Amino acid sequence: MSKPGVGYLINAIFRGNEESVNAAKSSYGKTIAALENGSHNGEEALIFTFADGAKMVLWDDARSCCESRYLHTDDDLSSVIGAKLVELDVREGGAKDDDDGSHEWAFLHIVTDKATVVVETHNEHNGYYGGIDLRCEFITDD
Repeated sequence: MSKPGVGYLINAIFRGNEESVNAAKSSYGKTIAALENGSHNGEEALIFTFADGAKMVLWDDARSCCESRYLHTDDDLSSVIGAKLVELDVREGGAKDDDDGSHEWAFLHIVTDKATVVVETHNEHNGYYGGIDLRCEFITDD
């Protein structure tokens, strides 16, 4: 079986959300000037600043009540500064249920022409809600 095309992968990552798909596609090939942890719409987020001055934010947008969503990495985000963004690739993580609820996670691979950093996206919830729903969009400083 051949490897799925970039368009398919982007649509799968962002569940077909057109704005996120367009943001991801248009960010590929851009040089990363900064990559930082931040927040967007009250959620933990990754904020990409590109050499052309554009800023893109990536976050998990599916929080409902009784959930905690967060991002984590042990990788050095600064290792991709100056590199061209090649791909945003989300890989399956896992899930576990216990008496306190459910915990799901996935792995976001930020692939550049210099290095790849891996960011875990987590959702801890009561067992009723769940899933990972990554979004990205370009933002402006207000």
